[in-house]
Amino acid sequence: MKRRIIILVSFMLAIAQVNAQCPQFYNFYGVASNAPYWYSCSGNNFNLNIQSPNSVGPYTIDWGDGSPISIGSVWDPPTSVTHLYTATVDTFIVEITQASTGCVIQGVVVMEEASSASIQIPIGGLTQACAPQDMEFINSSTNVSENTMFIWDFGDGSPPLTFDYTNWNQTITHTYQENTVDCETVVTLAAGNYCNTVQGGNSTATFNPIRIWDYDIAAITPSDYVLCWPDNTVTYVNTTEKNCYFQGNIAQRYEYWNLGDYWGQGTDSIIDWTPWPPSFPQTVSYPGIGSYTVMMLDSNFCGIDTAYVTINIVPPPTAGITAADDTICAGESITFLNASSAEANAWLINYGDGSGWGNMGSNSANHTFNTVGDYSVGLVAYVSGAGASCTDTAWVDVRVQPRPNAAFTLSDLEECDSLNYSVVESSISAISWNWNMGNGNTYAIQNPPDQNYPNVGSYNVSLTVIAANGCTDNTIQQVNVYESPVADFSTLDVCVGETAQFFDESSSNSADTVVAWNWDFGDSGTSVLQAPAHYYSASGSYNVTLQVTTAHCQADTLIQIVVETPPITDFTANQTSVCSPLSVDFTNASSGAVTYSWDFGDGNSSSLTDVSHIFTNNSLASAVYTVVLTSSNAFGCSSNDSLDITVYGLTNASFTSDATPSCAPDEVNFINTSTGASGYQWNFGDGSLLATVVSPSHIFYNNTAFIQYYTTQLVAFSSNGCHDTTFQTITSYPEPDFQFDVSGQSGCIPLSVNFPTIAGAVIYQWTFGDGYTATGPAPVHVYQNLTDTVQQYPVMLIASNPFGCVDTSFSSIQVYPKPVAQFSAIPSTGCSPLAVTLNNSSSLAQSNQWIYGTGDTLQLNDPSHGFTYVNTSAAPLAYTLRLIVTSAEGCTSTVTRPINVYPEVHAQFNMSPEGCSPLSVVFDNNTTGASSHLWNFGDGFQGITHSPTHTYYNLGQADSLFNVQLTSTSQYGCTDTDMDTVVVHPLPVADFTLSEIEGCSPLTVNITDMSTGGGTYAWTYGDGLISYTTALSHDHTYVSSSTIPQELDLNLLLATDFGCTSAETIEITVFPPVNALFQTDEALCATELFTFFNQSIGAATYQWNFGDGTGSSYVNPLHSYSNTSGVSQYFPVTILATSQYACTDIYEDTLTVHSAPIAEIYIDSTSTCHPLYVDFINNSVFADSYIWDYGDGSNSSNGDSIHSHVFTNTSSFLVEYEIEMIAVTDFGCTDTSSTSVHMIPRLESNFAFVDNGCHPYAVDLNNGSEGALNYQWIYSDGSQDTIADPDHIFYNYGITDESFSIMLIANSYFGCADTMTQDIIVYPLPDAEFVVTPVIQVFPNATVEIMDNSVAGTASYTWTFGDGTGADSSVMTGHTYGTWGSYEISLLIDNGHCSDYEVQAIEIQAPQSSADFSGSGDGCAPITIAFENLSEYGSNYLWNFGDGGVSQNNAPTYTYYYPGTYTVSLLVTGPGGNSIAVHDTVVHVYPNATAYFTANPLIVNTGDPVYFYNLSNQANQFQWDFGDGQTSTQLSPVHVFQEIGSYDITLIANNEYNCPDTLTVEDAVLVDAGGYIDFPNAFTPDPLGGANGAYDPNMLNNDVFFPVFDGVEEYQLQIYNRWGELLYESEDIHRGWDGYYRGNLAQQGVYVWRAQVTFTDGKQVIRAGDLTLLR
Repeated sequence: MKRRIIILVSFMLAIAQVNAQCPQFYNFYGVASNAPYWYSCSGNNFNLNIQSPNSVGPYTIDWGDGSPISIGSVWDPPTSVTHLYTATVDTFIVEITQASTGCVIQGVVVMEEASSASIQIPIGGLTQACAPQDMEFINSSTNVSENTMFIWDFGDGSPPLTFDYTNWNQTITHTYQENTVDCETVVTLAAGNYCNTVQGGNSTATFNPIRIWDYDIAAITPSDYVLCWPDNTVTYVNTTEKNCYFQGNIAQRYEYWNLGDYWGQGTDSIIDWTPWPPSFPQTVSYPGIGSYTVMMLDSNFCGIDTAYVTINIVPPPTAGITAADDTICAGESITFLNASSAEANAWLINYGDGSGWGNMGSNSANHTFNTVGDYSVGLVAYVSGAGASCTDTAWVDVRVQPRPNAAFTLSDLEECDSLNYSVVESSISAISWNWNMGNGNTYAIQNPPDQNYPNVGSYNVSLTVIAANGCTDNTIQQVNVYESPVADFSTLDVCVGETAQFFDESSSNSADTVVAWNWDFGDSGTSVLQAPAHYYSASGSYNVTLQVTTAHCQADTLIQIVVETPPITDFTANQTSVCSPLSVDFTNASSGAVTYSWDFGDGNSSSLTDVSHIFTNNSLASAVYTVVLTSSNAFGCSSNDSLDITVYGLTNASFTSDATPSCAPDEVNFINTSTGASGYQWNFGDGSLLATVVSPSHIFYNNTAFIQYYTTQLVAFSSNGCHDTTFQTITSYPEPDFQFDVSGQSGCIPLSVNFPTIAGAVIYQWTFGDGYTATGPAPVHVYQNLTDTVQQYPVMLIASNPFGCVDTSFSSIQVYPKPVAQFSAIPSTGCSPLAVTLNNSSSLAQSNQWIYGTGDTLQLNDPSHGFTYVNTSAAPLAYTLRLIVTSAEGCTSTVTRPINVYPEVHAQFNMSPEGCSPLSVVFDNNTTGASSHLWNFGDGFQGITHSPTHTYYNLGQADSLFNVQLTSTSQYGCTDTDMDTVVVHPLPVADFTLSEIEGCSPLTVNITDMSTGGGTYAWTYGDGLISYTTALSHDHTYVSSSTIPQELDLNLLLATDFGCTSAETIEITVFPPVNALFQTDEALCATELFTFFNQSIGAATYQWNFGDGTGSSYVNPLHSYSNTSGVSQYFPVTILATSQYACTDIYEDTLTVHSAPIAEIYIDSTSTCHPLYVDFINNSVFADSYIWDYGDGSNSSNGDSIHSHVFTNTSSFLVEYEIEMIAVTDFGCTDTSSTSVHMIPRLESNFAFVDNGCHPYAVDLNNGSEGALNYQWIYSDGSQDTIADPDHIFYNYGITDESFSIMLIANSYFGCADTMTQDIIVYPLPDAEFVVTPVIQVFPNATVEIMDNSVAGTASYTWTFGDGTGADSSVMTGHTYGTWGSYEISLLIDNGHCSDYEVQAIEIQAPQSSADFSGSGDGCAPITIAFENLSEYGSNYLWNFGDGGVSQNNAPTYTYYYPGTYTVSLLVTGPGGNSIAVHDTVVHVYPNATAYFTANPLIVNTGDPVYFYNLSNQANQFQWDFGDGQTSTQLSPVHVFQEIGSYDITLIANNEYNCPDTLTVEDAVLVDAGGYIDFPNAFTPDPLGGANGAYDPNMLNNDVFFPVFDGVEEYQLQIYNRWGELLYESEDIHRGWDGYYRGNLAQQGVYVWRAQVTFTDGKQVIRAGDLTLLR
């Protein structure tokens, strides 16, 4: 590794020596540079003075401005060379050539002034408008140079736009969208070039205010959102927020109210548009319950916003509340149920105990009553947000009964370690007692026995008592058993002559802390301090004793301290002089130490044994650090040693470049300004090859759609091998590619073509091929074609991206001619039916569709046909007869003619022909074509109204018939008659009586029928049941599941066979049923409490009988039974439930009460070491089974009178086990008895298993003994230890395995001992060692010799050579490599247990690469050349094709697209070095001619001249073909066409390299004998006033919208807005539209024009299209 570093440093020094031969020159800032820049920012003449810190030999200077080259022989510092540049704005390349070395140094002179940003608004431009709105800004900056960049920020949150210098004097359009500007904003333009950078930064201009307005935020505020009927009046107020009122949006506001159809009249109540402010409130009184919505429209300058508000008038709520229990004990809770009606949505509750009113939910609320008494609980139900009318109140009564008072005293409340006490009970009003003593004992008697607490802790003794009324009380007292303290302390091991510090670590219960300490240091010294210090004067072991005392107890402990001597400190470093940063390895040679502390002299430290550390030096000079090692033994004794480390000075990598954000591909020149370096390596961050020159140039490419950022890295190397790295980011704008295709939008005239928005393009120049152009994204252009053939137009786009990068692309569009629809209709007026003859005279029509206006259509190409119209309506009809003709290309034309047909009279009426008396008949007159009517109703009455209503009567029992006749007459004298018959049926009479009209459910009612004249019966009983019986008498039973009385309507509907009906209704009241039911436990033990859950339904009061002579009237009572018989007893329980309507029900159930057992146990036990055997004596009675819990995690169900159990203690403390026995009957009744035993802790000697290991084998012994106080370790190598977890090293210097034993003796605090022994094997360690020669050689020399010096017993050898090969032989002499490279040779020796590993590095250096290639050619662009690579020993290739193109392929094929002569070079990079081959001027690419022209005018009459303008490029020879048999070779000829028609024009352009191009424009010129007309698609009216449409056809100001025409005889022009409103009309071809409407300039936007034209040859055309008005 060291040898490779030396080779790299030597290589970098060689590079530095070569580069050092080229001189440097001071730049603008006075810094010596290989690529200096000089700036002149005054705008005047510039004297450039060049100086160099180096001596320059014979030289030449090319100043780059066309002036003569300067020549000199010698140039020594501080001599300067001067050159005068005349005042200009330009950039010059200064090239200085040193003849003796061939060095060429290029500098740059920049002459410009700092750009000054400025913004102007175009004449008539907007500074305030409603969003969305386009606004225009002019870049009027000054001192703009080609280096100037512009950044626009429009202040609306949109991303800033960046442009190059071409944005100067340009108008930029920005669209302000809704909700992007808070009324006002500022437009900012930043401009900057090199001189701006030199002088402190970009220039900034602002334009403000820009005001962007929007709609108001309409709002309505009602006086109430919710009312309860009969409150019904609401007042509405306009609370609209006016948009940007104080920022100029002050136009008059208007409001429009729609109060809705709140009276149900079928029409809304409207308050039409009125100006505001002021706005007057609108008050409405509503007719009833419901939801009502009011709408208000607010109108400002920007448009209309709408607000809605809905109010609700609801029924008033009804409050209701019930209690889950009406009687409780003090301190208990009751659940109150909210039974209010659904109209309420908020509730308040008052519990009547002084707590006041509080919120309640919709379902329930709980409350605790602590004071005895009677309470009235109130609930208020209301509608939130409404008034007082939306409130109601309900109440419920609650009774709170007194509780008993539980009380007792204890004979003792606190002791240490254990506690005994007796109990005296003193409760009041108690009849039942339940004790929990906190130690596991419980009792159900009044006075429990004495209690014992053998364990430390706090215990709660609780008593629960029950009174005769079922109420309970509870009281608790606490007893404390304090814990004796645990004495403990720690100290740091000390060395001879040091003072030992002792730290008290004793512990005690927080309630009984340590208050005194007594120390005995083992050398006659004592102390009473908590943390004393003591000085030991001699080495040895000392027994230190600490006794601690709390307020209640004492404890002591003993610890042995050892006083030792310090270790010997020594260390070495693998190197003492290094580069920054670099790691140094330190080897610790200390003895007698176990811990280490390193101080590296630079503020860093470590506690490892052997360490590596990285030293840094950020200065240019070397730094020296003193490293200090402090070593300490296991007892903390320490000593130190030191060593100096030298860190070389800093190498600083630094460079500058001429990089600016530019369009790709972009060449960047880098200037190396590093210090302390002699060699360099460049990485340009774009995947290209690394460079090692001092100051390289590099070309960056960007074929993406986004800005690319390339990070260029420079690594600088110093002469001592140190290096540094720096970076710079290069910004590359994307190359433009703006292709588009609109050929798919070809169609009929007027053809509106939507051109696309091109991704990445921001500036557009469109040429539509028909003489019109446009700018901006997504333009819409309307094409015309006045010929009878298809026309093709070429479209060209020149666009640039936001960074000024430009691209040109092409497409084409086809425009189809339009057919003309014409016909005649004879006759066009007459009576129905009317026969019409149709004659078709259309032109260019391939298909004809006739639409007759009657819903009938016909596809017919005959020149003549007929059609008959029929008018069956009541008035003359005007039909629109339409002819739609379609051309072969699918284009259509439409013409219409009116057809008038008088109606024919048709008398007809509808009615209901039969019904029951009295029968009101509505006659629906459907007569058509009539103006008067005469009715004869058949019962002696007549009428003359249009659709009369007449009532017929039948007072008999049989049907009556009436004949009706209608006679209708039209205003033209036409008449018609219609007749029909009316049948009138007689009515029946319904009647019945009831036996009962009210009663409890189930209620049976007898019904007697007394009806007459009926045929069918329908009895509806009101309970969901229906009967159709015709019996004179029948019964019906009513069953109610409701909790309230049900009022039901019994209805009889009597009907005849003809549907004539009669009805009778009687109301019946059904009271709710009562259902008695309860649930409780089926069986419990004596004294256990039965809880009765009342599940009765419909009852108001209850009476309980518990079967033991007692009872209750509570809803849910509690009751307990006594049973001392020893057997189960049975009790019948009944409940009588009665409703408020005196209805009753009884339910009965039988309960079982079991007898309880008596538990009693005794033990014979003593405290001793584990295991402990205990005998248990069971004296329990009345029990069937037993559950034993021995307190040690085990249990049993032993039922013997005597049985044994073994207790163990695996902890290190004295343990007490609590034994509990539960006596259980077969019915689950229980009683409990308990006692306890004490266990001395177990002692066990144990340590973790130790594996076998290799010499030297360091063993960390992990002591796992339990219950031990001290330890003795005995090793079979003669060593011993007395600490708990010692470390020990076993050695084996032989070549065979050696066995050792380890013994641990553990002694407990109670005098017990235990022993454990383990055996281990220590294996011998082999030694791998070899020498390799030579270490470095050049390929093809590739053989190394190996001398093996290893020492090992029986073992395996594994060799690896670093080239993928290896060997397993113990004898190795050498190895041969197949190629160059760096390799590591390793040897692994393994005896099956232990191994050793050795590695050595060697290097086979690669040979030098050789660059060579072939390939050349010439021809018209583009030309493709195949190159052949003839290089040797190369791994990477970089081709430079001389036109900016590069390749990394081995043998590339490259296409040249641009004319020129190119030199090709190949850089070959190989492992052995780089080489380059250069072939001068081997490729010659000639330019192609580009044919292009325009013609004007495009539509002419025969004999009119057409002017052709030649716009070809790279051409000097031309051949024209005009399509009429005539040709020309002129540059821009003038041609006269003699015959009408459409002509294709062809231009062939050629140059001296015979690289021609041909352009053919189909239908380029239209020649017509009759005339033509064409319209533009945009104009810019004069904002200072219109000219009534008068225009000069030759004017260039575009103030008036007018056509280009010839041969026009008659003319009509109409202009419409986008809502179809006619804005302008003219019949004078010489008068167009000036953009004004009613004296005001119209708004900017898109309008629609329509023109009807008749030419001199009689042909008529109708044209239409869209028009953009720009302001």
